[in-house]
Order: sequence, then C-alpha cells, then structure tokens
Amino acid sequence: MIISKSVLFKAQLFICTVSVWLLSASPVNSAPDVNQVTAQEPQLRAAVILGVIRFTTWPYQDTKENILNVCTFGEPVAKSALLPISRSQKVANKTLFVRSIQVNLKDVFASCDVIVYGSGANADFSLTLLHAAAHSVLIICDGCESDESVATVRLIQRNNRIAFEIDLGLAKKQGIKFSSSLLELASEVHQ
Repeated sequence: MIISKSVLFKAQLFICTVSVWLLSASPVNSAPDVNQVTAQEPQLRAAVILGVIRFTTWPYQDTKENILNVCTFGEPVAKSALLPISRSQKVANKTLFVRSIQVNLKDVFASCDVIVYGSGANADFSLTLLHAAAHSVLIICDGCESDESVATVRLIQRNNRIAFEIDLGLAKKQGIKFSSSLLELASEVHQ
C-alpha cells in the first residue's frame, strides 16, 4: 500500500493535534502551588516540545546531516524526559540527538539546532541566547524563571495546563518557519 506524502502529513498533524489537545486538557497539577512539578509534567512538556520541533522548518534543514541536535541548558522541566529519547526519536527523517550543554558560545552555534533551557540559566547564558537569536537556532524556554524575550517558543503553565507561545517575529528573523497548524495551537503568537 502506497501512502502519499500529503496523507501522511495530515495523519501526523492529526496525531500531533490530538496529543497537544489531550496534553492541554490533562491537569498537570491540582495543588494550589503552581510551581510544583508532578511526575507526568516532564513527559507532557517533552511531548509538547517534540510536537513543536516536528512542525518547525529550518533554512538549512535539507542540506545538513541526518541529525537534529537538541541541547538542554540549566534545568528545563522536560530535561529528564528528553535526555532518554536521544537517538531513539526521528523528526522529518532526522534522528534527534539530545544532550545537556554548558555555556560555550562557539559550541552552541556549531552544534545545536534547538536549545531548550529552564531555571538555572545565568546571565552569561542570556547573552549567549541573544547571539543565538541571530542564528537559525530554535530557542525554547521551558520553566524559565524570568520573562526572556529571546525565546522563540515559551512553554507556560496556565490554569493547570501546559501551553506554548510563539514569537513569530523572532522566528522570521532566524529563518525558522512553523506550520500554520502549529501556530493555530499556540496559546499566543507574538508578531
């Protein structure tokens, strides 16, 4: 049986849409303290991050090797769920390689397609992010302590749900494109 690319894309989009909807419909935390992390939250956030990556296109995507490098810095909530999937997940025929990094400006630009960062990111790393914003590096803020304006995508918790916001203006400067379906799922799209 031969399946066309458009049918396959629609099936993947449907699965991603249902997954994100289920994730956003599932309570993450019923306790009054919204900063408390439940056992399922890292997996939920990792699923949202993978959904975002799946519907993102980089300007060099077809010319680079068959690896998509995902780097974590600090303590993003999804880190414990992302690291174990390294080399076992594929996105657009590229194997995800997930690793934790330290601040090294040259290394970040040369080896990271995606940076997922969270609490514990220091001032030096914020400067690195400002430089990364000028490159085609997708920057995802997951559980950040401050309101970083350099993140292309921010995972947020609202009403005990995980949602995401997209900075479309920054993405355009970087040459990063998101599918229209992903933009529809975002809780906010900033121009």
